[in-house]
Amino acid sequence: GKQGEECIREELQEKRCISSILCPAEYTAFYRYVRQQGQDNAWDAKREELVSKKGYCALWAEAFFFAAAQDESPQSREDHARARAWVEEHLHVRRECRDASHALTSCLAKFAPLTADESDEHLS
Repeated sequence: GKQGEECIREELQEKRCISSILCPAEYTAFYRYVRQQGQDNAWDAKREELVSKKGYCALWAEAFFFAAAQDESPQSREDHARARAWVEEHLHVRRECRDASHALTSCLAKFAPLTADESDEHLS
């Protein structure tokens, strides 16, 4: 429902904000990553507009939510769906996006709060 969508949206926004501060290199690779012009003609002129907002790795990874979110604009849903389709069609780009996603997750994990068990181990 609507409340579930808001929670997911907030979590994705928080992840983006926190990663921009704690993991700037990984943030850039994931949220702002763009292949050099001319490397792949499959991505049309829309690419420039999309990446000024969010890189296509982020669009691809977040498409599970934004491509179907009922309160997203039709343009946002289309942008996410197109990025997902384009990345899925190009194995080398999909690998690059997966690598960028894993690197960002690994970096953020370094800053995750300790669980209760881990806290007890550190205090002993």
